[in-house]
Amino acid sequence: MKRAAIFLFVAVITIFSSGSALAYGGSARIRVVHAVPDAAGVYVSVDNNIVLGHVYYGDISAYVPVMAGTNNVKVVTANQAQTVLVDTSFIMEQDASYTIVVSGVPGNIAWLRLDDNSPAPEYGTANLQFVQTSPDTPLVDVAIVDCEVLFEDVPFNQQTGYKPVNGGAYDLEVRVANTEEVLLEIPWVPTYSGTASTVFMMGLKNSEPGLDASFSTDGQFRMSYPSNCCHYSRPQYYPQIRYIRPGPNYYYFRGNTPGWPGWGW
Repeated sequence: MKRAAIFLFVAVITIFSSGSALAYGGSARIRVVHAVPDAAGVYVSVDNNIVLGHVYYGDISAYVPVMAGTNNVKVVTANQAQTVLVDTSFIMEQDASYTIVVSGVPGNIAWLRLDDNSPAPEYGTANLQFVQTSPDTPLVDVAIVDCEVLFEDVPFNQQTGYKPVNGGAYDLEVRVANTEEVLLEIPWVPTYSGTASTVFMMGLKNSEPGLDASFSTDGQFRMSYPSNCCHYSRPQYYPQIRYIRPGPNYYYFRGNTPGWPGWGW
Protein backbone atom coordinates (compact mmCIF):
# COMPACT_ATOMS: atom_id res chain seq x y z
CA MET A 1 0.00 0.00 0.00
CA LYS A 2 2.81 2.41 0.89
CA ARG A 3 4.52 1.67 -2.42
CA ALA A 4 1.28 2.28 -4.31
CA ALA A 5 0.86 5.60 -2.50
CA ILE A 6 4.34 6.68 -3.54
CA PHE A 7 3.53 5.77 -7.14
CA LEU A 8 0.39 7.88 -7.00
CA PHE A 9 2.25 10.83 -5.44
CA VAL A 10 4.97 10.77 -8.09
CA ALA A 11 2.33 10.52 -10.81
CA VAL A 12 0.61 13.63 -9.46
CA ILE A 13 3.93 15.51 -9.30
CA THR A 14 4.69 14.49 -12.90
CA ILE A 15 1.31 15.75 -14.09
CA PHE A 16 1.81 19.05 -12.28
CA SER A 17 5.34 19.49 -13.62
CA SER A 18 4.15 18.82 -17.17
CA GLY A 19 1.84 21.80 -16.83
CA SER A 20 -0.40 21.02 -19.82
CA ALA A 21 -2.17 24.00 -21.37
CA LEU A 22 -5.51 22.22 -20.95
CA ALA A 23 -5.14 21.86 -17.18
CA TYR A 24 -3.22 25.09 -16.52
CA GLY A 25 -4.20 27.66 -19.09
CA GLY A 26 -2.64 30.98 -18.17
CA SER A 27 0.02 29.38 -15.98
CA ALA A 28 3.80 29.31 -15.81
CA ARG A 29 6.12 26.84 -14.04
CA ILE A 30 8.86 27.33 -11.48
CA ARG A 31 11.39 25.16 -9.64
CA VAL A 32 14.38 25.70 -7.34
CA VAL A 33 17.92 24.30 -7.21
CA HIS A 34 19.52 24.18 -3.75
CA ALA A 35 23.29 24.53 -4.19
CA VAL A 36 24.35 26.04 -0.85
CA PRO A 37 26.61 23.61 1.06
CA ASP A 38 25.87 23.23 4.77
CA ALA A 39 22.68 25.27 4.49
CA ALA A 40 19.29 24.21 5.82
CA GLY A 41 16.59 22.92 3.54
CA VAL A 42 14.39 25.53 1.92
CA TYR A 43 10.83 26.15 0.90
CA VAL A 44 9.57 28.40 -1.91
CA SER A 45 6.63 30.76 -1.81
CA VAL A 46 5.00 32.61 -4.69
CA ASP A 47 3.03 35.68 -3.62
CA ASN A 48 3.29 34.38 -0.02
CA ASN A 49 1.76 31.00 -0.90
CA ILE A 50 4.09 28.04 -0.31
CA VAL A 51 4.46 26.05 -3.54
CA LEU A 52 7.54 23.93 -2.77
CA GLY A 53 8.97 22.52 0.42
CA HIS A 54 11.66 20.17 1.73
CA VAL A 55 14.28 21.05 -0.88
CA TYR A 56 17.75 20.19 0.42
CA TYR A 57 21.32 20.75 -0.71
CA GLY A 58 21.91 19.02 -4.04
CA ASP A 59 18.22 18.86 -4.93
CA ILE A 60 16.54 20.08 -8.08
CA SER A 61 12.88 20.40 -7.25
CA ALA A 62 9.95 19.49 -9.45
CA TYR A 63 8.42 22.19 -11.59
CA VAL A 64 5.19 23.43 -10.08
CA PRO A 65 2.50 25.50 -11.85
CA VAL A 66 1.84 29.10 -10.83
CA MET A 67 -0.31 31.80 -12.34
CA ALA A 68 1.38 33.71 -15.15
CA GLY A 69 2.00 37.41 -14.57
CA THR A 70 4.10 39.42 -12.14
CA ASN A 71 4.87 37.24 -9.14
CA ASN A 72 6.95 37.63 -6.00
CA VAL A 73 9.16 34.61 -5.30
CA LYS A 74 10.84 33.91 -1.98
CA VAL A 75 13.23 31.11 -1.08
CA VAL A 76 13.32 30.70 2.71
CA THR A 77 15.23 28.35 4.99
CA ALA A 78 12.94 25.72 6.50
CA ASN A 79 14.27 26.06 10.03
CA GLN A 80 13.55 28.17 13.08
CA ALA A 81 15.52 31.12 11.69
CA GLN A 82 13.30 31.33 8.55
CA THR A 83 16.07 33.21 6.71
CA VAL A 84 15.00 34.70 3.39
CA LEU A 85 17.66 33.74 0.84
CA VAL A 86 15.91 35.08 -2.25
CA ASP A 87 13.21 37.75 -2.55
CA THR A 88 12.52 38.76 -6.14
CA SER A 89 9.60 39.78 -8.34
CA PHE A 90 9.46 39.25 -12.07
CA ILE A 91 7.05 38.61 -14.92
CA MET A 92 6.34 34.93 -15.59
CA GLU A 93 5.17 34.46 -19.13
CA GLN A 94 2.32 32.09 -19.91
CA ASP A 95 3.53 28.51 -20.56
CA ALA A 96 7.13 29.47 -19.69
CA SER A 97 9.37 27.67 -17.19
CA TYR A 98 11.81 29.20 -14.71
CA THR A 99 14.47 28.00 -12.28
CA ILE A 100 15.76 29.82 -9.21
CA VAL A 101 19.30 28.62 -8.40
CA VAL A 102 20.46 29.39 -4.85
CA SER A 103 24.23 29.07 -4.35
CA GLY A 104 27.16 30.54 -2.44
CA VAL A 105 27.77 29.72 1.23
CA PRO A 106 25.80 30.55 4.39
CA GLY A 107 26.28 34.22 5.09
CA ASN A 108 27.22 34.98 1.49
CA ILE A 109 24.33 33.79 -0.67
CA ALA A 110 24.14 34.20 -4.43
CA TRP A 111 21.24 33.35 -6.68
CA LEU A 112 20.42 33.16 -10.35
CA ARG A 113 17.18 33.05 -12.33
CA LEU A 114 17.13 30.79 -15.38
CA ASP A 115 14.59 31.00 -18.18
CA ASP A 116 14.22 27.32 -19.06
CA ASN A 117 12.69 27.94 -22.45
CA SER A 118 14.95 26.12 -24.85
CA PRO A 119 14.58 26.55 -28.60
CA ALA A 120 13.44 23.44 -30.42
CA PRO A 121 16.43 21.21 -31.26
CA GLU A 122 17.00 19.98 -34.77
CA TYR A 123 15.92 16.43 -35.49
CA GLY A 124 18.41 13.95 -33.99
CA THR A 125 19.93 16.53 -31.62
CA ALA A 126 19.43 17.77 -28.07
CA ASN A 127 20.10 21.06 -26.27
CA LEU A 128 22.49 21.08 -23.31
CA GLN A 129 23.57 23.83 -20.93
CA PHE A 130 25.86 24.09 -17.89
CA VAL A 131 25.48 26.10 -14.68
CA GLN A 132 28.44 26.67 -12.35
CA THR A 133 27.36 27.06 -8.70
CA SER A 134 30.66 26.38 -6.87
CA PRO A 135 31.70 29.65 -5.16
CA ASP A 136 35.41 28.83 -4.71
CA THR A 137 36.03 27.45 -8.19
CA PRO A 138 37.76 29.57 -10.86
CA LEU A 139 36.63 29.93 -14.46
CA VAL A 140 36.02 26.53 -15.99
CA ASP A 141 35.79 24.85 -19.36
CA VAL A 142 33.41 21.94 -19.94
CA ALA A 143 34.48 19.34 -22.50
CA ILE A 144 33.50 15.97 -23.83
CA VAL A 145 36.23 13.58 -22.69
CA ASP A 146 38.88 13.19 -25.42
CA CYS A 147 36.84 15.45 -27.67
CA GLU A 148 35.63 19.01 -28.10
CA VAL A 149 35.18 21.76 -25.53
CA LEU A 150 31.48 22.60 -25.23
CA PHE A 151 31.63 25.64 -22.93
CA GLU A 152 34.54 27.96 -22.21
CA ASP A 153 35.40 30.35 -19.36
CA VAL A 154 32.26 29.71 -17.32
CA PRO A 155 32.28 31.79 -14.09
CA PHE A 156 30.53 31.19 -10.78
CA ASN A 157 26.78 31.83 -10.71
CA GLN A 158 26.30 31.87 -14.46
CA GLN A 159 24.64 29.67 -17.03
CA THR A 160 26.05 29.01 -20.48
CA GLY A 161 22.80 28.92 -22.41
CA TYR A 162 21.69 25.90 -24.40
CA LYS A 163 24.00 24.43 -27.01
CA PRO A 164 22.96 21.79 -29.58
CA VAL A 165 24.67 18.40 -29.37
CA ASN A 166 24.00 15.13 -31.13
CA GLY A 167 21.57 12.88 -29.30
CA GLY A 168 23.25 10.22 -27.19
CA ALA A 169 25.23 10.15 -23.95
CA TYR A 170 28.55 11.79 -23.13
CA ASP A 171 31.29 11.60 -20.52
CA LEU A 172 32.01 15.21 -19.57
CA GLU A 173 34.87 16.76 -17.64
CA VAL A 174 35.13 20.17 -16.02
CA ARG A 175 38.59 21.75 -16.27
CA VAL A 176 40.25 24.87 -14.98
CA ALA A 177 39.74 27.24 -17.92
CA ASN A 178 42.40 27.11 -20.63
CA THR A 179 44.22 24.20 -18.95
CA GLU A 180 44.10 20.39 -18.90
CA GLU A 181 43.56 20.28 -15.11
CA VAL A 182 40.41 18.26 -14.54
CA LEU A 183 38.33 19.35 -11.55
CA LEU A 184 35.35 17.06 -12.00
CA GLU A 185 34.43 14.09 -14.17
CA ILE A 186 30.74 13.70 -15.00
CA PRO A 187 30.16 10.29 -16.62
CA TRP A 188 27.32 9.26 -18.87
CA VAL A 189 25.31 12.45 -19.28
CA PRO A 190 22.25 11.49 -21.38
CA THR A 191 21.32 13.90 -24.15
CA TYR A 192 18.42 12.12 -25.74
CA SER A 193 17.24 13.42 -29.08
CA GLY A 194 14.52 16.03 -28.71
CA THR A 195 15.37 17.01 -25.12
CA ALA A 196 16.71 20.11 -23.37
CA SER A 197 18.91 19.45 -20.33
CA THR A 198 21.06 21.22 -17.74
CA VAL A 199 24.12 20.09 -15.79
CA PHE A 200 24.59 21.89 -12.46
CA MET A 201 28.07 21.77 -10.89
CA MET A 202 27.87 22.08 -7.10
CA GLY A 203 30.07 21.83 -4.04
CA LEU A 204 33.43 23.30 -3.10
CA LYS A 205 36.84 23.00 -4.73
CA ASN A 206 38.87 23.52 -1.57
CA SER A 207 36.61 22.15 1.16
CA GLU A 208 33.76 19.78 1.88
CA PRO A 209 31.42 18.85 0.36
CA GLY A 210 33.59 18.39 -2.70
CA LEU A 211 32.64 19.13 -6.27
CA ASP A 212 29.74 17.15 -7.67
CA ALA A 213 27.10 17.50 -10.37
CA SER A 214 23.35 17.09 -10.73
CA PHE A 215 21.52 16.74 -14.03
CA SER A 216 18.02 17.60 -15.11
CA THR A 217 16.03 17.01 -18.25
CA ASP A 218 14.30 20.39 -18.48
CA GLY A 219 11.91 19.49 -21.27
CA GLN A 220 11.09 17.18 -24.16
CA PHE A 221 10.04 18.17 -27.64
CA ARG A 222 7.60 15.73 -29.19
CA MET A 223 8.78 15.13 -32.74
CA SER A 224 7.32 12.91 -35.42
CA TYR A 225 9.83 10.91 -37.43
CA PRO A 226 10.70 12.73 -40.66
CA SER A 227 9.57 11.35 -43.98
CA ASN A 228 13.08 12.19 -45.14
CA CYS A 229 16.17 13.61 -43.46
CA CYS A 230 15.24 17.20 -44.18
CA HIS A 231 11.75 17.66 -42.70
CA TYR A 232 10.07 17.11 -39.37
CA SER A 233 6.96 18.38 -37.66
CA ARG A 234 7.17 21.35 -35.33
CA PRO A 235 7.83 20.03 -31.79
CA GLN A 236 5.82 20.69 -28.67
CA TYR A 237 7.61 21.45 -25.39
CA TYR A 238 7.02 19.35 -22.28
CA PRO A 239 8.90 20.61 -19.17
CA GLN A 240 9.86 17.99 -16.61
CA ILE A 241 12.45 17.24 -13.94
CA ARG A 242 14.94 14.42 -13.52
CA TYR A 243 17.91 13.71 -11.25
CA ILE A 244 21.32 12.10 -11.40
CA ARG A 245 22.17 12.35 -7.70
CA PRO A 246 19.48 11.56 -5.11
CA GLY A 247 18.87 13.99 -2.29
CA PRO A 248 16.93 13.51 0.97
CA ASN A 249 13.59 13.96 -0.84
CA TYR A 250 14.59 11.69 -3.72
CA TYR A 251 11.74 9.21 -3.37
CA TYR A 252 9.13 11.96 -3.41
CA PHE A 253 10.26 14.09 -6.31
CA ARG A 254 12.37 11.91 -8.57
CA GLY A 255 11.34 11.16 -12.12
CA ASN A 256 11.98 8.17 -14.33
CA THR A 257 13.96 9.09 -17.42
CA PRO A 258 13.40 6.50 -20.20
CA GLY A 259 16.61 4.69 -21.00
CA TRP A 260 18.53 5.84 -17.90
CA PRO A 261 20.21 2.72 -16.47
CA GLY A 262 19.15 1.76 -12.97
CA TRP A 263 15.99 3.86 -12.84
CA GLY A 264 12.56 2.56 -12.00
CA TRP A 265 10.88 1.19 -8.88
